[in-house]
Amino acid sequence: MTAKGDAGPRLFRESPATQDSTRVECLGMTFESDEARREYFLERLKEKLPELRSAWKRFWGDEGLSPVEAVYEKNLRDPADVARVEELVSHPGARAVGLVVDAVDRIMHGMTLGSAGMHNQVKLWTESGVLASLLDTLLDRGFAVFLTSDHGNVEARGCGAPGEKSLAELRGQRARVYRDRSLRSRVATGFPDAIEWPTTGLPEDYLALLAPARRAFVRESERPVSHGGITLEEVVVPFVEIERK
Repeated sequence: MTAKGDAGPRLFRESPATQDSTRVECLGMTFESDEARREYFLERLKEKLPELRSAWKRFWGDEGLSPVEAVYEKNLRDPADVARVEELVSHPGARAVGLVVDAVDRIMHGMTLGSAGMHNQVKLWTESGVLASLLDTLLDRGFAVFLTSDHGNVEARGCGAPGEKSLAELRGQRARVYRDRSLRSRVATGFPDAIEWPTTGLPEDYLALLAPARRAFVRESERPVSHGGITLEEVVVPFVEIERK
């Protein structure tokens, strides 16, 4: 890692004062910051991906259920949402129910106080009783209930942010992705403990650079709760069946 002021490849280094604060041009468009560019293209990607409601109903349709029998609801996080779910699952035809509770994900993405801050906010949210009420609603109606998540998160310490801007395909806190092998290698010289991940099972031009252990590609003063690395917390997907004894 190159300290601020050291002689090093400045293309891959930014000071805290300038990080993500300059306008970025990409594909003929100008964005206020690289974060704005990233958000724009993520939204465009979401538009092209299959909508989960349709995917859920299509899956259960292949299993012989009608659209009315396959219930799906997302953006569940507040006590008022419980009544909405109760109404949906009270329909006599409801047989497969998919519920997306996004409260913890929203807490994580806005967290700046590390794991302790995240745990406190999650604890406060669980005390609202939303999750327990949703589980009771399903169990009371005889559903077999399974709880899962896409991935976990870890608290990481900042190790500095590469300054490659839009040259990176993906600018995550725990991982960067490049299309050019030499560019990835040049970035890695500024982060000697970073891992140049092999492309086994990936497209040959999907070249990931993983942040060092429990570190993140952000300013050294930051301690984000993030994901995208290879710790057990980030890669193990929980799948739990919940029963009432």
